[in-house]
Amino acid sequence: MDDSSHFGDEVLSEATQIAKSAGSSILDEIVEVGKTAASQLKGTSSSLPKPNLQKAGSSDKSFWEEFMKFGQSATSQITGDAPIGNGEIARLAKRDNKLSKEEAEAVRQRILKIYREYEEKRRQKRLTQEQVNKEETEEKKEKQQISQLAQRDKAVAISNPQIAKGRTEIGKNWGAE
Repeated sequence: MDDSSHFGDEVLSEATQIAKSAGSSILDEIVEVGKTAASQLKGTSSSLPKPNLQKAGSSDKSFWEEFMKFGQSATSQITGDAPIGNGEIARLAKRDNKLSKEEAEAVRQRILKIYREYEEKRRQKRLTQEQVNKEETEEKKEKQQISQLAQRDKAVAISNPQIAKGRTEIGKNWGAE
């Protein structure tokens, strides 16, 4: 009985190993197909290596082909489109490049517009500052001229007191005649 229980353990262990490896390989294939389908939906290329169908047996090859057909039909049913071919990919790539160039030009134009607006603001600020400086300079000149005239009048009045006295008398008698 000891030998039969040992034999049963070996068979059970071997059957478990076979089931485990079969389940693992099927699970790996399902995961790979899911990733491929997701990459097709996203429009990116799959980074997973293509299965080498020449090494596999004919039953594995047909299983893999059927599995790929299933994945493609599921993807097309989900998206409502037929599987994307190389011609469609090339057309979409050209369209994407065209749109990218147009968008790049639009962004470049917006940047240029911002630079122009900034340059215009700087120019306006500079002109405003120049105008303010010019007005301040003119005011200083006017004040200086007024000050010089006042000093000259004061100097004339101080230089000859009799003329200053006569002026006041003229002002008093102006309307008396």
